[in-house]
Parts: sequence; structure tokens; C-alpha cells
Amino acid sequence: MSVYSGLEEFMQHYRLHGNLAWWTTPPTPTGYQVRVACPCGVVFERWVLPQDEEDLLGSQLPAFPS
Repeated sequence: MSVYSGLEEFMQHYRLHGNLAWWTTPPTPTGYQVRVACPCGVVFERWVLPQDEEDLLGSQLPAFPS
């Protein structure tokens, strides 16, 4: 499952529990980590590779409601 697909599935399911908190680690030459936490305690964590970054954050992530 791609980072985007996993994130989309997580957000569709867990946003019903309340506001999701999200953050990223500082980027490195090998990528960075995206984390999304649900108020119920479940956390989505994935490593985003440099080649995935533009697709995930450049065009897809802004489409998610906060």
C-alpha cells in the first residue's frame, strides 16, 4: 500500500473520532516521517521517500480535511 493510500484510508476511518493531529519529522536526504494521531490513541506513521514527496504533499495531502 502506498503512503497516500494508507493515509487516505486512515483518515477516512479515524476522522470520525474527532480532530486528527498530524506532523512530520524534519526532511533528510532519505525522506521524512509523516505521523497522524487520532484522539482514540491510534497513530499512522509512514516514511516518505524523496520520490514520493511531490505526489503525497504536492498534490494529495492538501485535499484532506483537517
